[in-house]
Amino acid sequence: MIYIKIYLDKDENGEDILVFDSVKQNLPDYHSFTVAGKKHMTFPLEYDHFVKMTSVIGVDQVAISPEAKEFFLSLLKDESTHEEMPYGQRGDFAMDSGRFAYCPPEIKNGDTRKILRRTDRFTVECIFSQDPLDYMTRCLNETLKSLDLTAPADEKPLLDAYYAEMRARGEELGCDVDTIRKTPLRYLTEAQKEVIRAEYRGLASRYDKQEWNERRDYDHAAMLEDKISEVIIKKYGKVIRD
Repeated sequence: MIYIKIYLDKDENGEDILVFDSVKQNLPDYHSFTVAGKKHMTFPLEYDHFVKMTSVIGVDQVAISPEAKEFFLSLLKDESTHEEMPYGQRGDFAMDSGRFAYCPPEIKNGDTRKILRRTDRFTVECIFSQDPLDYMTRCLNETLKSLDLTAPADEKPLLDAYYAEMRARGEELGCDVDTIRKTPLRYLTEAQKEVIRAEYRGLASRYDKQEWNERRDYDHAAMLEDKISEVIIKKYGKVIRD
């Protein structure tokens, strides 16, 4: 499911703006998502407190367009645009291998958005990595502009549209390890699948026929399949057998 979207837009003067927006409220079954705002706690004591940042555990639950990713990366690579906060202090953004968070400046007024212009300065938390941008869900920019996040959005139609548009433009996904890792399993091309299958066959061929057929103490074939699959998954993030 998608809880946060990041897209590129223009303001009234035609200037590029990077927009961050999210689902508007927490629901009882939200385990990985927290929207900023006033929270009422009942345990261990009953009290109200204010959560500054909207956050999601699992960066694949953030949808981002290629244009937005490029714009955000350009800001992050320019040290003059931002500063790193001391350890333990919150910034405007937090991003690591398992979490993405941002601080909506008008959340007290019910606005879940945050906007960045190229001339804006912002802060990031000290444990911050750009790598999670590669593992966010890729979507078309125009789709994200109109995406309704009153509730979490299903990522499947977003990804279907993204890869359909890519195919319509005649673009081919690369067969390198990095691209295969970042491509969801259902959208792998036949060429990408064959790369995984070929590596699987190569690893399987290292074991002789006798070892594959051994069943005396336990099923050696099942054990070898698990062993090879573990290597493939570690490398490609997914496994495909013949």
